[in-house]
Amino acid sequence: MDNSNGNRRKGEDPILETATKSTPKPGDYPVGSMESRAAARSILKNKPKTVIHVVFVGGSEDREPLPPTKNVSGSDVVIEYSYEDTDGKKRNG
Repeated sequence: MDNSNGNRRKGEDPILETATKSTPKPGDYPVGSMESRAAARSILKNKPKTVIHVVFVGGSEDREPLPPTKNVSGSDVVIEYSYEDTDGKKRNG
């Protein structure tokens, strides 16, 4: 219970409220249940991709073609390639 200053008494746990609605977590359900597995899939589905930018700096006018953008199999990692001249200007090929 709050005292006259609006502070909680020692030993009382405040009710935690999140600023935004959170998604269900696998731990909210029994281990191995359909709900637990669905929550885990939902988290993985909504996870943002990790993009790795590989920049080749300098070089001559006769450059090799850049490798194509690569999706790393079995993960949400994407690798992108570009050239950058010594003056700091990016080139895509």
